[in-house]
Amino acid sequence: MKKNCFIVIAAIALSAVSQCVFFTERSEAREKYVLKLPVIEGFATDKLMTMFQDMAKVISKKIDADITVDKLTFRHGERMVAVRDLETGAADFAYLNGIEFAEYQRTGKKDLMMLFTLSMNKSTILKQCLYVRKGEIMTVEALRGKKWGSSQLLPTRFLLYKKGVNEPIDKFFSSVRFVSDAPIPNIVAALNSKEIDVFSAAESAVRLSGELNKKTATFVPLYCEPFESTWVFVARSGVPSTVALKLRDIMTTAHRNQEFNNFKFAFAMIDGNFTALDERAKNLNDSTYELIRKNGWLKEEDAFIKKHMPRAK
Repeated sequence: MKKNCFIVIAAIALSAVSQCVFFTERSEAREKYVLKLPVIEGFATDKLMTMFQDMAKVISKKIDADITVDKLTFRHGERMVAVRDLETGAADFAYLNGIEFAEYQRTGKKDLMMLFTLSMNKSTILKQCLYVRKGEIMTVEALRGKKWGSSQLLPTRFLLYKKGVNEPIDKFFSSVRFVSDAPIPNIVAALNSKEIDVFSAAESAVRLSGELNKKTATFVPLYCEPFESTWVFVARSGVPSTVALKLRDIMTTAHRNQEFNNFKFAFAMIDGNFTALDERAKNLNDSTYELIRKNGWLKEEDAFIKKHMPRAK
């Protein structure tokens, strides 16, 4: 092996270089890629980042390239932040939420390649729910005139529409306020203290927070509906298709691969795994985004954020 190395070194006219340096130079020539994880401001990310960073080390060995994981922090009301970094080359891989993915596809651009999604609770579909205190409000119509608080307007607008109510939330509710759900206990506390009577949140986020499973839990879901798909992981067009497809194959089989055994607890906690985005989930993204676009709810969302969300210090 040493002899072969020196033959190669001589052939490329390099002077007396040791075998270890030769391999170091090969290592430095490995392709480098960046995975960006969009994370809402205020959300505890230590465990999430550590898991993906450790996972990236395993993946890097399998694809013979170096993958680093960076956090992309954004505020409520900001959209398509990952698309911005993907299009500028600041990120090679990232995830979009389902509505963002549908919105991007409507642009007609072909710069992003869909790879896979991360199922939760054995499903690639996320539900949004309205939550109220136990025993107080029994129907969606009974919410009229109550105090509403959330970090997003769109899910509530969507849920009310599904129940036949299509009017601005400040007309339907007696008061409207911004309450962060990052973390979930923050918005639950506002409900318990009666600052608000109802809030909307992703069912998976509430479930993973553990708040609803506590014996002392004082709130319940009033009404839930499928809203969008789980995270859609994508690659930018500059990533070689061979690398992107290899990454897809690795991730969609990770839950069955012994090399990923250290992450089985994480898969069990969310009761899911990396998998292909199915047609039902894609169609849900499209139909929900079309409803949002047709009714002009994005403008209402922007106005709500501008009026009610505290400004960054």
